[in-house]
Amino acid sequence: MDKQELGVILVSDQIEPNLRTSELFCSTDANLIFQSSDGVLFHIHNKYLEANTEGFPPAGFDPQNDIVALSEHSTTLELLFQFVYPARHPDLASVEFKTLAPLAEAAEKYQAFSAMVVCKIRMMGTLPKHAEEIMDYAVKHDYPEIMGGAAPLILNKSLEEILMKLPRNLIIPWVNYHSKWANLLKYAASCHTVIYDLGLTCTTINRHHIRHTNNQICRSCSITQETMIVQVFTQLLRGTVSLSQLDLTFDQSFVCCNKMKPGLAAWRSAVELEMSKIPNLITFL
Repeated sequence: MDKQELGVILVSDQIEPNLRTSELFCSTDANLIFQSSDGVLFHIHNKYLEANTEGFPPAGFDPQNDIVALSEHSTTLELLFQFVYPARHPDLASVEFKTLAPLAEAAEKYQAFSAMVVCKIRMMGTLPKHAEEIMDYAVKHDYPEIMGGAAPLILNKSLEEILMKLPRNLIIPWVNYHSKWANLLKYAASCHTVIYDLGLTCTTINRHHIRHTNNQICRSCSITQETMIVQVFTQLLRGTVSLSQLDLTFDQSFVCCNKMKPGLAAWRSAVELEMSKIPNLITFL
């Protein structure tokens, strides 16, 4: 990589007095100085960068006269450089996503190999949270297994919206993958007859006559099976995202009558069975 690809800038060897130096990277015998976007200086030994990265130091860099201004924040660089040195690496288990994501990008940008591996594992482990950002990261850096984990979690995005962000080689695989979920959505809308197969009736439940074992009048079950079906259909109309949120789609909280719950559960089970047959995105790549 050259300086332009890395987005680095060589600045004057005159260190401004208002700049502070990292407490972790302040060795006086270091032969490289990097400046973060927020004005923190990092004194780094070139030999560790050469051994553990491919992106440092930038081509044409004169270690005797140059300070390199990097585009990353000091929080990111302080973590990144710890992966470069022969010491215990930082534990990223408790690092918030807002810190993890830029670190993962910096690791890829500068090809800091050990940081790349750890960040990849942590990004995958963050799912199901931040699915869209993690999918972008996986696509950008070609991590198919992470794409496969994030793909079902971004079904709330329209097909057009996803395709606009994908590279050309992933468009057909995503269309094929998405079609499987679209077909499942059609199936979910058509298989509601399973609740009738249980022999349930469609009689209206009168709230004034339903009593539970505690002998208190139930005031919430005045619904019919048709009402329950409409409730599920309303959720299915949200699109494929409804299939990734089955607790909401087949919500039983509004049904307190045991005559309704078995049918709702059977409907959900039928959908889950077909869902289990959908291949991972990786199989389409």
